[in-house]
Amino acid sequence: LFSVGKLDKAKQLLNRMIRFNKTLDIRTWSTAIHGLCRNGKMQDAQVFLDKMQDHGCTPNVYIYNAMILGFSRTNCPEKSIALFDTMQNMGCKPDLYTYNTVIQLYCGLGKFAEADSLFSTMTNAGCEPNQVTYNLYLSGLLKMGKNTEADEFFKKMQRERWTDQISYKIYTVHLRRLKDVDKLMSLSKHMSTRYGNVSVEICNAILQYFSEGCDLNKAVQYFKEEMVKLTAPDEFSYALLLNALCKLGDFDAAKSVLREMFERGYKPTDLNYNPLIISLSLQSKEDEALKLFEEMKEKGIQPSAVSCEHLLKALSKAGKVDVAFDICRHIAQRQHAVKDPILLLFIRCLYKLNRLEDAKSLIS
Repeated sequence: LFSVGKLDKAKQLLNRMIRFNKTLDIRTWSTAIHGLCRNGKMQDAQVFLDKMQDHGCTPNVYIYNAMILGFSRTNCPEKSIALFDTMQNMGCKPDLYTYNTVIQLYCGLGKFAEADSLFSTMTNAGCEPNQVTYNLYLSGLLKMGKNTEADEFFKKMQRERWTDQISYKIYTVHLRRLKDVDKLMSLSKHMSTRYGNVSVEICNAILQYFSEGCDLNKAVQYFKEEMVKLTAPDEFSYALLLNALCKLGDFDAAKSVLREMFERGYKPTDLNYNPLIISLSLQSKEDEALKLFEEMKEKGIQPSAVSCEHLLKALSKAGKVDVAFDICRHIAQRQHAVKDPILLLFIRCLYKLNRLEDAKSLIS
């Protein structure tokens, strides 16, 4: 009944069994409580947990685990933690699943000191951490700002072969935030040695460091000579490459990269088009920018407000008012706000061409 979602009938049957003093074993109670927890009926589950104990049946660790997880899934983490304390007071020993669930809850609540303490408690209690525990603890250390401890702990994970793809992702986010490219390169090398490839997140972090810094040529070189050998670039990788090429003024190469994306089956987004449109607009190459702008719309990709504004500015300066008007209408349809200086530039252009009615229409 619980497995097919007939909760009311299942509860009625269970209450009937209790009312007629049927002896219920732990398996029956466990089935009921697990079924209610899976369906998010935590109030009912708590009622049956209390009834279970009133009838002299002691909950086991699996029932407590179901309740703790159930409360956490229904956004009641404090009740989960209170139940964790209760089970220990009742003499029920937590298992690995219990510890992992509660450590994750503490981290989610920002109670990293409690998570740290529980990690030590479980090892002292003879419950060996697993891969999930290590990743949760690493994430907790980083969220606490304990960078030195996190670095040492990650090295320990590497030595003891407790790292997995998730561990590397967690640590990559940390190193990207610190902009520590040397450690990112070292991490990439270590991952390549162990797995034969490198996660795209690590490569993107390195590429982003170069493309957003002053070493744009290094960004292009890294993508072409190293990154493509280590991993399969994603749309964000290409966006970073395009950004670097546009900053270098190599628009032909940037357009070639866009074509390459289509040929390889990628679906470019506004992140891939915007650097080109903005850079071409800034270089007064409004016709080329407009061509890309129209290509985006044909492919169902919506240009961002920033790229629209740069294109509008370039067209206004070139006196291509009718086309600029179309861009304005596009911005209005997308409910973007045009920045005042750009709008003023366009209105001045209209006045110079003696198109006063168009200027008034635009203002209104």
